[in-house]
Amino acid sequence: MRAHSHSWQGTFLVSYCALAWQIYIDYFYI
Repeated sequence: MRAHSHSWQGTFLVSYCALAWQIYIDYFYI
């Protein structure tokens, strides 16, 4: 049931940003 594919893209973007932020923190705050 994939009626809102745009919503899925939004969720993926949020997850990607969260992961990128996690890596950013781990890299700069050792």
